[in-house]
Amino acid sequence: MTPMTPLPLTQDRAEHADGVRETDWWYVRAYPGDQDSMDDATRVLIPWLAARAVEEDAPAWFFTRYWDMSGHHLRLRLACSADGIDRIHDRLPELVVLLNSLDRPGPAERLVPGSVPQGLPRVKLARTCLYAPELAKYGGAQGVSRAEQLFTASCRWYDDQRIGALPPLYERAALAVSYMRALVGTALPESQARKGFWTAHRRQWGRQLRMAAPVQDELRGLLSRAAKGVGEASQSLGEPLRESVTTQVATVVRTLDAAALDNNPVRREVLLLNYLHMDLNRWGFVPAEESLLGVLASAE
Repeated sequence: MTPMTPLPLTQDRAEHADGVRETDWWYVRAYPGDQDSMDDATRVLIPWLAARAVEEDAPAWFFTRYWDMSGHHLRLRLACSADGIDRIHDRLPELVVLLNSLDRPGPAERLVPGSVPQGLPRVKLARTCLYAPELAKYGGAQGVSRAEQLFTASCRWYDDQRIGALPPLYERAALAVSYMRALVGTALPESQARKGFWTAHRRQWGRQLRMAAPVQDELRGLLSRAAKGVGEASQSLGEPLRESVTTQVATVVRTLDAAALDNNPVRREVLLLNYLHMDLNRWGFVPAEESLLGVLASAE
């Protein structure tokens, strides 16, 4: 039998042979039981994920909220070495224990009633998956890498400031409006650019709001109630929270500036729209609610 010729090393393997650390992604979908348990799930699972990131010296880690026909769940992602992924995977039963420790809360009141899908499977489990980054959305491999670094900072902010422990009605909503207004104002200093952004934001998410509140009087009532609640709650936001908004805004703007230097093909306003949506997703606001918050934030 003719011996096989060894295949040449790929670039990644060559780098590994030269001592540069390779990384891969650990990705798990964690199902807490139902839509009303998602906040509680972030309060126990995100500190766990952050601790694993420290142990494995992870260059990036983040989570998102999601629902599909399999149920409401958190998507947990962490980049580290292959050995690190094996170590974290061995601890997967810990996630299941944390999920099973969650009590089922009562129905949560929403900024936009009826905006969260009901009737999905009520399961508690953790399922491993393959991570496929959204290259087109963030502008290619370099754009995805910058987005992942930003998402890591956003998740640290969420965990450090215990944003998931703030009542959505209305302290968390008030923080979201403050953040949205400050971020768009800083990232897009030109008045016309801001107006264009908010128009695009309404175009992107406004349909979900109108579907949840198709009658004009109903929509007007939702906006009035939210404006009143957010206005009152904003008075009670502490100085550390307000300072954290300023810090996070600066982080997002630095990411946008770096993307521009990279010649990212996705326009700044579109990247901002995508970055902002992922933050509000992590905070538990669904698209109809993001649209409503955008209406409040855009009122200069």
